[in-house]
Amino acid sequence: MGSTWHSPMLKRILRVSWPVLRGIFLCREREIRWFYQDSEGAGAIFPDVWEQFRDLIPPAERGDMLRAYHRRLTGDDQARRLEAARAWSIWEASALKLIPDQDLLIIQ
Repeated sequence: MGSTWHSPMLKRILRVSWPVLRGIFLCREREIRWFYQDSEGAGAIFPDVWEQFRDLIPPAERGDMLRAYHRRLTGDDQARRLEAARAWSIWEASALKLIPDQDLLIIQ
């Protein structure tokens, strides 16, 4: 009787009136490094997509991925800007959820 009584009662008692945050990204240096720089960070969770994101940047520039992408995203070469924008967007959309949402990955 205990478990049959407790289950409905707990559901009533434990109603949530506030949203529950599943993750917080405060843009601290270590979080940015973990997400955009460190292959042992988010890149270890999504290795295939990380490699695509990383491989757009030549090995000599990979010490600062943000700066390397910034140069490409703000440069004069439109094709290079679009290539960097696609790679950046695919990386972020793929790493946004543990199971990537394919609707977020549609890039024209």
